[in-house]
Formats: sequence, structure tokens, C-alpha cells
Amino acid sequence: MILPGFGLVRHAVVIRSGKSIPFGAPGIFLAIVRIGVLGCVVWAHHIFRVGIDIDTRLYFTAATMIIAVPTGIKVFRWVASFRGRILKLGRVQL
Repeated sequence: MILPGFGLVRHAVVIRSGKSIPFGAPGIFLAIVRIGVLGCVVWAHHIFRVGIDIDTRLYFTAATMIIAVPTGIKVFRWVASFRGRILKLGRVQL
């Protein structure tokens, strides 16, 4: 469900940064693939309250936390796409 949202953010980054390809596009693509694969693995993190045993909970907790790594890669590369660009946000320039 998050992958279409990532596509919208990528489109906004490309338009606002003035670049045709965001910084580290191959890494972003690989991060999307990893998020998709890990997303299929962590489906059970929604069922903590149904009484699954502790080992199973530990596995799904770890898998849920590991999915933050490729997500962080994507976010930092999107931010790096703005390097060298002056952003005008209302009256504030970054």
C-alpha cells in the first residue's frame, strides 16, 4: 500500500529538484524492491494480539524493524536530490 505513495513522492522530488533522475536512482529502485519483498514477510506484525508464541513475535518484530533500512535509504537519497538547489518555500529559502 505504501509503494504508490513512494511513487508520488518520487515524482514530486523530480519536479521540485529540477532533475530528470533523482540522486541514486538505482539504489532507490533496489530499496523499493526490498521494501516490497519485506512487506510480504512482515504481514503478521498486525496480529500481535491474537496469541502467537514469543519466537514468532520476535521474528516478525525484527522483520518489521529491518524494513526501516531500505525506507531510510530512499528518504536520504530523495533529500540528496535537492543538493545544490535553492528551495523556495513561501517566504523562506532553504
